This record gives sequence, C-alpha cells and structure tokens, in this order.
Amino acid sequence: MVENLGMLRCLSCGRRVKPTSLFNECPFCGGILLPEEAKVPTPKHSKGIWVWGDGLLVKGFKSRVTLMEGNTPLLPSRTIRKELGIKRLWFKDESRNPTGTFIDRGAASLLSVARSLGYRKLIVASSGDLGISIAQYGRVAGLSTKVYVAGTAPTSKVYRTMLLADSVTIKDSYQDAVKSIERLKLADDVARVTSRNPFLIDGYRTLGYEVLREIKSVSSEDAFIVPVGDGALLTSLYLVMKHVGRIPSFFAVRACRDTPLIKDIYSKKPLLQDLIKEIIEESRGEILEVCEEEVLTASILLMREEGISAGPVSSAPVAAMLKEREFFRGRNKVVAILTGDPFIDVALLRRMGDYIYKKGFRYGGLGYTKTKILEIVSLKGPIHPYGVWKALRKEYSVSIGLRAVYQHIDELTDLGA
Repeated sequence: MVENLGMLRCLSCGRRVKPTSLFNECPFCGGILLPEEAKVPTPKHSKGIWVWGDGLLVKGFKSRVTLMEGNTPLLPSRTIRKELGIKRLWFKDESRNPTGTFIDRGAASLLSVARSLGYRKLIVASSGDLGISIAQYGRVAGLSTKVYVAGTAPTSKVYRTMLLADSVTIKDSYQDAVKSIERLKLADDVARVTSRNPFLIDGYRTLGYEVLREIKSVSSEDAFIVPVGDGALLTSLYLVMKHVGRIPSFFAVRACRDTPLIKDIYSKKPLLQDLIKEIIEESRGEILEVCEEEVLTASILLMREEGISAGPVSSAPVAAMLKEREFFRGRNKVVAILTGDPFIDVALLRRMGDYIYKKGFRYGGLGYTKTKILEIVSLKGPIHPYGVWKALRKEYSVSIGLRAVYQHIDELTDLGA
C-alpha cells in the first residue's frame, strides 16, 4: 500500500510525474527524473533509512525494506586536516552499510517502492556495486533479480553478484549492460533499474540528512568532496543542500583514466553528466581527477593516520585534497564522502601490500619477507617450508636461503602468527 506520494520532476521538460511506476527516466520525454525538494525531516524512531522517512518520496509505506543501512559515522579528522590546513574535516564512512557501500540506502528505498507497487522482478545494469546491493535487498523484499554486470568489474564483485542474484549475465562494459536491459521487452510486473533511477537518488538523500544533523549548519564557504561515477550521489547531496538554502562548494572526484582500481569513478560520459556540470558551476566547485598511485597513498594514510579502512575509490576525496590543496586550505568545514569499497579482493590487498613495501611505508614490525610468508600460507594452505622458499623466489623475487625461511617461520610462530 502506498500513501502520501511525493512527486518527481523532469529536468528536461519540467513536468511533474507521480511515482506510480518504477521509472528510470521521464515517461514523456526520456529526460532525467529527480525527487522534488523536500523539507529536511526530523528523525524518527525507526530502522535504517526510514529514520528519515518523512523526507523521502513515499512516506506511508506499510512495508519498508531495510537491512539497517544508514546511520554511518561522521568521523572527525585527527591529523590529515592539519596537513591540509582545514579547520574542521570529517569523513563520512559509508563502508559501514550492509554490503559496504552507500548504494544500500538507495536499494532500501527502491526495493520498498518496487514491492509496494507490485513488481515481481528487477532487471539491473551494474558496474559492480549496484547489482550486489539490489540483489541483496531483493532477497529481503522477496523480489527476483537479474543482473547484467560489466565484465570489467572486479572478480570479487562478479562472484558476489552471482551469489545474490537469481540470474547474472556478463557484458563487455557497463554501457553494454545498460543497452542490453533497455532493449528488453518486459512484463508489467518487471522493471529495469539503472544508476540514474530517481528512487535510488531519493534514498541517497538520507546521507545528506545525517551529515546536516551532525555538523548543524552549512555555508557557501564550506565544501563537500564526493567520488563520482554517474553522479547520482552528488546529485542527491545537492538536492538536500539546495533545500537548506546554502549550497557548499561541491567537488566531484573522478579517475584520471580507466584502470582496475578506480574504474568505478571513471566514465567517459556519466549518465548525469550535464547535471554534474551544473552542480559544480552553481556551487563554485571543481571536478578533480586522481590516479592510481594517488589513491593508494591516500588509502594508506587514512588507515595509518586516521584509523579508517578505506579502499581506493573511498580514498579518492583524500587523494584529491592532497593533490589540489589550494581549493581546501583555510576552509572552516569540509566533508569527505568515503563511499565505501570493502577490502574483500585479495588481489587488491596484495597490490597495496606491495605498494607499501616499494614506497618505504613501515610494516608493523613484521617486515616484508614475513608478511609475504603469511600471504603464501593464507593463499596456499598448509605448505612445507621448502614450498614457501620456492614461492618467495618465484612469485615475489625474494632470494633468501632455506635456513632463513625456517628462521622466519619460527619467529612468526613465536609471535602467534
């Protein structure tokens, strides 16, 4: 049952659209649909994003889908803010959500709408995280999901999607995935989902509500720095701040090129490209680019200086601030959105470990060789010291004697490793 419907508005033709279907775009002209401005709600005693239910499109659901997403910490910087010359810097840690990213907020909203409107199945185009989140929330909502996922997504994300979705089709790229679902003829109780869906954006607004609750106020002299793929999260934060009446400078961070580590924030033509440009211009912000080495450094700094575990994409705002300091130095309030990319990819962890070693970061007393021995054992299982010695030489170019390997293993045993 659906009550108290809010409205959608098309950015192209300006028409108001009642959300009686799971639209991805305007039914009249194909333009971008956004939730109309809503007052910043008073938080209520509820679960997940529904604490902010009065500020969402559909306020009167009898059945609300949630996995206790949201209410993620806004962590004050202890050391990086001093390095950057910022008075107050916060990190919004979205990795605490159920699947590890901010997308869970939108999934809770979208699946609630889908179930309330009687949909039975969702067809999703995903570059990785969207398919995971929609499929997991689909399990909770009792809806079937078919995900078209880009083959360029990290292997770990493809496998997670396979575990959660009812059906998975791998396409060459995200653009191919979008084109594939757009060509499908669907039954009335089946809906397409892309990253520009307004019900996703509606759920993302709760992130902005939480930030405002913590920092109390925002001004045009403050800054929000946000990783951008298609621009949906940036758009949702802009909608919240626009209603408040004081828009901070928005800085959109994207990858300098298409690389495996940060492909989530690389797009030649984001779905919300024109809107991203408008938001940046209106707020007197900038679009900043970061590369692999810069995000790896930022990720390690966050872990070692702030005690925050953040993967490459989440660390992109910090990388951008370190690279383009003049935009942030002297600001009173800066909020960096760590969008969430959980450390579950062994290849990524290995690469970061190698990067730490090559760049001279200090390990916590173990040393490079012992760390690699632990990695070999974790990947290969029970293995004879001779096998460890061979793996060190062949896979890591560590040339030490067999006796030294035995000594390292004995020392690790004494340490309880």
